[in-house]
Amino acid sequence: KQQKLAPHVTHTHTSRSMAHQVVVVQVGQAGNQIGCELFQELSKVYNRQDQPHAHRFFRFHPKCPVAIARSVYIDTEAKVIAAIKAEAKASGRWQYSEKSGLHTLRGAGNNWANGYCNYGAHHRDDILKLIRREVELCHFFDGFVVVGSVAGGTGSGLGTAVCEMLREEYPKSIIFSQMIWPFSSGETIVQHYNAIFSLAKLYKCVDAILLLENDKLQRVCNVMLKLKKVAVKDLNSVAVQQLCALLLPVSRCALDDCSQAASHAPLLMSELVAAAVPHPHYKLLTARATPQMPASYKDFTSYSWKSLLGSLRGMCLSDSSCEEGYNWRIKPPQDPSIGCVVDTPEAVCDDFNTTITHTLVLHGIRLKEAQAVEFLQPGLYTAWSPEPLTVASDTTPLFGHDMVACAMSNSKHIYRPVEAAVSRAWTMFESRAYVHQYQAFGVDEEAFQQHMVDCEQIVLDYKQL
Repeated sequence: KQQKLAPHVTHTHTSRSMAHQVVVVQVGQAGNQIGCELFQELSKVYNRQDQPHAHRFFRFHPKCPVAIARSVYIDTEAKVIAAIKAEAKASGRWQYSEKSGLHTLRGAGNNWANGYCNYGAHHRDDILKLIRREVELCHFFDGFVVVGSVAGGTGSGLGTAVCEMLREEYPKSIIFSQMIWPFSSGETIVQHYNAIFSLAKLYKCVDAILLLENDKLQRVCNVMLKLKKVAVKDLNSVAVQQLCALLLPVSRCALDDCSQAASHAPLLMSELVAAAVPHPHYKLLTARATPQMPASYKDFTSYSWKSLLGSLRGMCLSDSSCEEGYNWRIKPPQDPSIGCVVDTPEAVCDDFNTTITHTLVLHGIRLKEAQAVEFLQPGLYTAWSPEPLTVASDTTPLFGHDMVACAMSNSKHIYRPVEAAVSRAWTMFESRAYVHQYQAFGVDEEAFQQHMVDCEQIVLDYKQL
């Protein structure tokens, strides 16, 4: 018999041996495509009712032969919804519930204000009804994962409105937002407005924001996966592998023996978020994963935990998305107050990526050989970070690799794409470019200025690390 939850209740007091469920909310074209790809990967690992961890992201019904995603899928256009539902059914492992989706007949026109003020207000009750239904189907509800992009109007505007709805309706529940940051070269002419409006609003209502930059995702595709022509699906695949590695059930382990995780209960998503975001002024997270290679290389490549963790640490220090080509000479200072220490005098100290927290997640075999002690080197973290390193693991191999290492980091250099977007947004606003399109839905010039100032404060906080 299913137990209904009050909107504000999370069952953190129940037995930790039970699977705790997460509801994924997909908003906009990119959000739905990434959400679908995420469930595709999750279903490759967990898709049967007799697997306890499968209940974290899927539910099961006697009349349905496959797993049903714990998802609410929302878009302003019907074609995207139809495509992801068809793709899910074609897998033969899982499907979306027909009762958990919402779409309209017309898009948001790449306008944040249209998605937020118009669609958000008009469809609030319908959206909350869908979300309540999914939450009430959870035995032990652990929080929300909201997936979307901030370049267009639906993922940014409606996605922001949905997060605010969740915070009002479920004030004590974890909201983990996965945000795709647009290409610096430009996807839509007003993407900087949309991104800044979204970030300023989300910072006030979600617990953590995993910011995945399209520029860095494309670099992984070009440099590491050897793709000459990169499609949207390729970018989504890289993003999903990072997200999947972080969200799959893992257990806390020792720094010098990651195999000890088998004796501990899986970490709650609320615990992972609390460890990654120890201060409310610092909610932006990045993700990196290794190994990175074309599928054709897998059968001819061998690696160890030492090599994977060494590469991952170098990527984190230099803020690189790729395990090749990063500045390996950058080293953390022994004393954070003296700045970075590098082997070459011409190196720029700003290249060192000061960190608040690392959440290191390992999946695969021979975990006893995995040692994360080098991630505790003095000078790597800010002096005030209460618990700078969290390490967790699971014995399940992922993505065709025997070993996968992923780091979710709360680090200084995340300010760079935000600062660039704020600068371009101010330049456009000074000439009042496209401002009238937002004013048509009730967003005035004062709101523009306030959102940009709010994002400037986020940039300043991170630059001071």
